[in-house]
Amino acid sequence: MGRWTTARCAAVARAVNGIFPVYKPRDVSSATVVGRVRKCIEHHFLHPPGPGDDNTTKLKVRGRRPIVKAGHGGTLDVLAEGVLVVAVGQPCTRMLKGFLAGEKSYSAIACLGQRTATGDATGEVVESAPWSHVSVDVIRGHSEAFQGELLQTPPLYSALRRNGKRLYEHARDGTASDIILEPRPVKVYEIDIAAASSVVCCGSGGSGGSSTTTTITTTTSSSRKPSTNANGWVDPQQVVCSVAQARAFDMSARFAGDATALSLPYFGLRARVGGGTYIRQLIEDIAVESGTVATMTDLIRTQQGPFHLHDCLPFESCLSMDHIAAQIAKFAHLLPPEVKEQSSDSSTL
Repeated sequence: MGRWTTARCAAVARAVNGIFPVYKPRDVSSATVVGRVRKCIEHHFLHPPGPGDDNTTKLKVRGRRPIVKAGHGGTLDVLAEGVLVVAVGQPCTRMLKGFLAGEKSYSAIACLGQRTATGDATGEVVESAPWSHVSVDVIRGHSEAFQGELLQTPPLYSALRRNGKRLYEHARDGTASDIILEPRPVKVYEIDIAAASSVVCCGSGGSGGSSTTTTITTTTSSSRKPSTNANGWVDPQQVVCSVAQARAFDMSARFAGDATALSLPYFGLRARVGGGTYIRQLIEDIAVESGTVATMTDLIRTQQGPFHLHDCLPFESCLSMDHIAAQIAKFAHLLPPEVKEQSSDSSTL
């Protein structure tokens, strides 16, 4: 059993420097992903694996301050999944500002006719509106006005800080009434509206009005209907391709033309944007210009900087130091020379 002496803490903190992408799954926070990577590295040094061990961490390191500096290059909401850039080691965490401001690509699914407090499917419905007069071509036409440099008002449920607290904390505490959200400059390089995936929606949602329930049917051989949440939306995990498919075939598989398209009120959106752009706000704004309202039901970050889905380390592999070390080594060429000199050879981790 090892001990965290001052000298050992300093040695471990200097031993690992790297920046690499992890696939953040749905219903897992970005902080949880970073914490798992950090604890795995620390556990490896405190409890070196013996002969026959699989070098997999049980994550029972508790009761002390973190030793290894770690962070991520831009929060993905709990609802979202996809590319999360993780950095370990102080020199590399200092590089994360570039990823926060850098280019990102997303694929999303949205539902017309309902707007929620949070802008996504986790929030309470606060507005309903007719949508049957809207077509995919109408949405696509209005989306063209959102390409280029524009001003975007950030959503109240966001991680931006005001008065020492996150905006979402103000919203949850009921202290957001006096907060004025100023529009911020953002850049949308590309945007594409498409029919989405392999199920068809029909039923009461098409009549618009105050309806908050959409009847879902499937075009597959199974007669089982996809489950819906409390707001009546289809479970997005059943709408889109599996994580394995998304990672293997990129997110274009979600909008491939070889499957029966998801009918309105659901539609797909793909966008390549600059830092600070909120996709759920973009969806809401495009819907308003189209004469209705909408809410994002699913989101995947498909690219951030030089990292794509196929580059990602699976979340489950963050328990393995061997996998983390291999990922660090794979992207070591992205580090500046002075950082490489401070790092241990990844093969010895």
